[in-house]
Parts: sequence; C-alpha cells; structure tokens
Amino acid sequence: LHRPLAPLAVERAHGRFVLAGDAEGLIAIYDVREPLGAGGRRAGEPYVAKPLARVPKAHRFAIAALCWYPPDPGLFVTAAYDGLVRAWDADALQPALDFELHGRVYALHLSPVASSHGLVAVGSEESAVRLCDLRSGARTHLLHGHSAPVWAVQWSTGREHVLASGSRDGRALMWDVRRP
Repeated sequence: LHRPLAPLAVERAHGRFVLAGDAEGLIAIYDVREPLGAGGRRAGEPYVAKPLARVPKAHRFAIAALCWYPPDPGLFVTAAYDGLVRAWDADALQPALDFELHGRVYALHLSPVASSHGLVAVGSEESAVRLCDLRSGARTHLLHGHSAPVWAVQWSTGREHVLASGSRDGRALMWDVRRP
C-alpha cells in the first residue's frame, strides 16, 4: 500500500499475518515472514512486508477498525465510516456476513477469550454500544449509558462477558453483557 494506513491487526494464532485497512476502504493481508528485498538486512532494520492479498473496495469509506476472529484466523471483521460491519472469509477474501448500522462506525472488538459467544462489540456515532452476533447474524444487544458517540470498545482478556467502552462524553463504562 502506498496510501495512509489506519488500523492494523496481527492474528494471534500464528502471529504471522497482519490485516491492514486504509482511508479508501481497501483491506490487505500481509505475511510478516515474506519481506520485500529481504537480502542484506541487519537486525533491527525495518522492512516492507509483502502483501499476500488486497481487496480494493472492501468498504465505500475509510476502514475505522478491524480484528481477526480469535478462535479461527480464517475469519476477520472490518468496520468503516460507511456504517457497515463486515465479517470476511480470510481464505476466499469474500464477505461472509454484513451488519448495517446507522452512521459511522469507529471501533470494534472481538473477545480473545470467549467460548460461549461470538459477539462483536461496536462503537459508532450512536451513543450506545452495539453487539452483533457472528453465530446468528443478528444485532443482539444495544447497551445504553453513554451520552455521545462511542469511540472505543474492548473486551476483557480474563472474563468473556465483560466489556469496556469509551465515548466522546469522557466516560469509560464497564458492562457485563449477561445482565440486561
């Protein structure tokens, strides 16, 4: 890519692949073990990773967030300013599932430890956190508590049902999504 990159995500299963998005709606997958011009590099010197694949118009507007599906690196999720949260088949580079939201999407996150759910936490122009279920394809929860757009969401690394959100309202809220 020679355009500005925005979000990056390293898949955790092998630590080998990097997912990148840009301001034009493009997504690319890089293999960190395949540098361009690898010969003659000294330890500590940066190198340009070779893109394995690109999807030029993955979204209509800028990619705001992306994340690998922790239990299976064959799936990743992207979100963009076009209001779309999209799950992708990483092998075919084809959309597997779409969630249409209202307004720009700023953030998304998948729980790294969840075994009982496949929920994507989404922050957007709405003043609520949206939960989308990858297993059912439904938008399952709307968590109200913020008074301004939600700019950040993050699942706990130790408790699969605990979620944190941050908003333009200046507050960080904690949620146990099992409770209404």
